[in-house]
Amino acid sequence: MNQEQLQQALEDALSRGKVYIHINPRLEGVELPEHLMDRQSVPLVIAWQAPGIDLVLGKERVEATLRFGGEPFRCCVPWVAILAIVADHAGAPVQEPVQEPAQEPELEVLQGRSEAKTDPARTRPALKLIKN
Repeated sequence: MNQEQLQQALEDALSRGKVYIHINPRLEGVELPEHLMDRQSVPLVIAWQAPGIDLVLGKERVEATLRFGGEPFRCCVPWVAILAIVADHAGAPVQEPVQEPAQEPELEVLQGRSEAKTDPARTRPALKLIKN
């Protein structure tokens, strides 16, 4: 999937609501809080309507002001660092791009609802005190 197709897929997902983007923080140009930079994958939550996010889908990268531990941080993610897009809403079926040889890793665009929001209320296990 080229950068234009990736940008279009992200714009389509964002037009329907909140989106999780999973990124590779180890690639050049990624700017995240220091404690996240050594991970293999970092999920970020973005949305057009989020207050204070100032989301920008630029030519070279995605930029957004996100909060980590309550503190704002301006995140910069080059398009090549995006590993997956997961939309938390109903939409088109899963899109898996065709990977051309010797290119960036395969990207998955997943759409659906999280189980936590669609499952009926779960009963909590009861604890029982056993005296010896």
